[in-house]
Amino acid sequence: MKNIKRVTLTAISIVVSIIVVTIFVHIYYVDNTTAQTERLFQIQGAIGDKYIQMNLPIAVLNNIANQRESLAEMEIARQKNLLEAQERNVHLIRDNINEMKVLAAQGRGILNDLEKSKVLRFLILENELKLGLEQLMLRFDEYEVRFSEYSSLDTEELSSFIIATEELYQDTSSIIAGLESGSRELERRFRRGYISFVNTALALLFIFILILVALIIRILKIDANYVFESLKKLNDHCYTEDGLPKLTPYFEEEKKLKQFVENRYAEQAVLEEIKEIASKEYILDDVLEKTFWKIKDFLDVDRIGVAFVDYGRKRIIAETGKINYGDIHLGPGFEVAFHETSLTKMLLTKKAVALQNLSEELNKRPHSPSLRLMVKEGIRSNMIIPLISGDTVFGFLFFSSFHLNAYDEKDLILAVKIAREMSTIIDKTYLTKSMLHNITLTFADLVEKKDLETGNHINRMTSYCRIIAEGLQTNGDQDYCTYPKFIHELEMYAPLHDIGKIGVPDCVLTKPGKLTEDEWTVMKQHTSIGAEILTKLEDSLRIFKKDFFKVAIDVSHYHHEKWDGSGYPKGLKGKEIPLAARIAAIADVFDALSSKRPYKRAFSFQESLEIIEEGAGKHFDPILVEAFMTCLPQIKEVYENKRDFEEELMVHSGN
Repeated sequence: MKNIKRVTLTAISIVVSIIVVTIFVHIYYVDNTTAQTERLFQIQGAIGDKYIQMNLPIAVLNNIANQRESLAEMEIARQKNLLEAQERNVHLIRDNINEMKVLAAQGRGILNDLEKSKVLRFLILENELKLGLEQLMLRFDEYEVRFSEYSSLDTEELSSFIIATEELYQDTSSIIAGLESGSRELERRFRRGYISFVNTALALLFIFILILVALIIRILKIDANYVFESLKKLNDHCYTEDGLPKLTPYFEEEKKLKQFVENRYAEQAVLEEIKEIASKEYILDDVLEKTFWKIKDFLDVDRIGVAFVDYGRKRIIAETGKINYGDIHLGPGFEVAFHETSLTKMLLTKKAVALQNLSEELNKRPHSPSLRLMVKEGIRSNMIIPLISGDTVFGFLFFSSFHLNAYDEKDLILAVKIAREMSTIIDKTYLTKSMLHNITLTFADLVEKKDLETGNHINRMTSYCRIIAEGLQTNGDQDYCTYPKFIHELEMYAPLHDIGKIGVPDCVLTKPGKLTEDEWTVMKQHTSIGAEILTKLEDSLRIFKKDFFKVAIDVSHYHHEKWDGSGYPKGLKGKEIPLAARIAAIADVFDALSSKRPYKRAFSFQESLEIIEEGAGKHFDPILVEAFMTCLPQIKEVYENKRDFEEELMVHSGN
């Protein structure tokens, strides 16, 4: 397919070349050749004139030759005048012949110059003129050699001289006549050739200028109109080619233009669809699922994900995503601290970036946990788009590919547009997450204020839950293997494990001594009350088709169930008890054992561990107890922080 730029440049180059060549030919060839042909014509004329001038001296010499017969009878003065006239006319003939010889040599020199410039090659007369001049010079040379030694001519010599001169005159007559006609023909052909050359140049100029004009007309009439109408339809949010002027691509640029418009329409149509999806859906997972398949034709995407920023904890948390493969290492709930990720810089710059080689990035930042997990998944390229509300980055949208150098500037621009269209649902999700988190903290605060236990119990119990759950990540049993999303939700909702105590009377909840049987029956109802509160809250959010509080309900309802089935409220046993509740049971009991209560002393760290170990297979899941014991260094760290806090509290109380 032809290229407008190449055709235009070629046509312009040819036009300029024709003009330059014409000017060059005119200046360096035509002017010079015209002058030379005119000079050649003048030389031919001069030779003709000299030739005609020989008539009179020859006639005079013939008259002198006739009078020489009676020379002796003449007077001495007349003899002298006759001999002087003879000598004068002989010299005149010789001078004319020499001058014609010089002129012929000049003419031959001009022809040689013209031959070198190759101008006469197409005039054909080059050899004829040159041959005529050479013949003329040869005859003059022969004549000159024959009479060069004669200084004065006697009667016999004079007759020979006259005869030879007349023969020369007759022989050169046809040559000179041929030179005259040849010179005239040379001039005529040259002018005709020059006119033909100029006409040819003008014709070529006209043709190529016509091509340029045709290109301009096509661009203005077809291409420009196509662009104008395309932009008009884009402005009207109409993304079909119906009604556009017909554009049959003849040039590469037109093909690219048509392809660009088609791609632009397709992209805008997809953006509109994404916008509509985001406005109608309530669940971010559903939006990402549908968006993922919508953009596959435009972006090299194998994974799309969203992460939110927790400024309070200075962490970035993976929320959800859609992937094109099964082996996931960086999943929902994965957290990374600000100081462990380059995303922190983007909180300030607010600019989207494209990473073309994650392996190289990992070599630069080998301690980045998120990079390490993504490379382990096979991700090679990654686009990161900041999600901004007001002037604050509240999250990130990720587009990832298995291929190196998968994204260019155009892809990054499209990704930013997609993020903009999805911002509504992402913003709603972030707001929902924040509201749920704040609800959780508020409920936990209510329990703290009502119960004799301090909020630090909730914090420690939550930390113990997280430590145990993280210790299960490498467990090969699918019933125990935990993922970042589960760990994140357990850490978020563990503080609600005793939320049901809000419904327990204060006289029972704050009683310093041992509870009676009836009081204990009332106390045990806090698990069902908590589950009922959270279930009602979740039912009010059913429109979102998502189990927001499943982990919270499991922990609240079943954290007092026992492995052997002797717990409450349902008497569940073994794996019938949800995993989150089994983990919370160990964390809750361990902190209760190691903490002082109005009705008991605080057991030592070792005593508390022994009680937990003794409860394995009875009260607690033995595999979880094993995981708990494996994580003792982290457990001990939380326990020691508790002791430091209590000692500091006692100091302040004493003051």
